[in-house]
Amino acid sequence: MLLAIDAGNSRVKWGWLDTAAPGGPQWSSIASVSLIEFAASSDHVNPFSITHESPESIVISNVAGDGAKTLLVNWTSVFD
Repeated sequence: MLLAIDAGNSRVKWGWLDTAAPGGPQWSSIASVSLIEFAASSDHVNPFSITHESPESIVISNVAGDGAKTLLVNWTSVFD
């Protein structure tokens, strides 16, 4: 399972890619929130860990700056 995260200037989007799914890779738990909502969620439940166990890999694209980078590192650090 791969966790892909895209932190843009206005939204944070993510999804889980099951690379071992029968019939080929399949996306699941795709979500999107505004960057403001994402930043405000830092005091709440981790949006990435509530749907899946630890991913095999995490891929992050971030153009939202250092604040978003800090949040993304904090959220993804719960995984092995």
